[in-house]
Amino acid sequence: MEIKTAYTRLRREVEKTVGRTMESPSDFSILSRDIRKRTHDTVSATTLKRFYGYVRGGGVPRTSTLSILSRYVGYEGWNSFLNSDGVESCFLSDYVIRSEGMLEGDMVRFGWNPDRMCVV
Repeated sequence: MEIKTAYTRLRREVEKTVGRTMESPSDFSILSRDIRKRTHDTVSATTLKRFYGYVRGGGVPRTSTLSILSRYVGYEGWNSFLNSDGVESCFLSDYVIRSEGMLEGDMVRFGWNPDRMCVV
């Protein structure tokens, strides 16, 4: 996965986890507190602002920061996040599985991140 794509995906998953978009300084403070609460690790609001491009001078995020953010969204760490398939969990909205279209022995597989699967 391209690194910029991974950063974008991680930002999106972090926003989904915290339940808000990162648009104001208070959003980053709330996120920083929630990360500490859920992971028992610290990422400052300033570091988060740089990662999101809210302030200039971000450069390349530290691997430790990326690992904390990855754990925050449900992965073991940064490498686990990078090795995931990038398919986000979501509810099916346009796809319906009808039992009359299935034959005996047919199986349906449901998958979600990180690395979860259920076969019915």
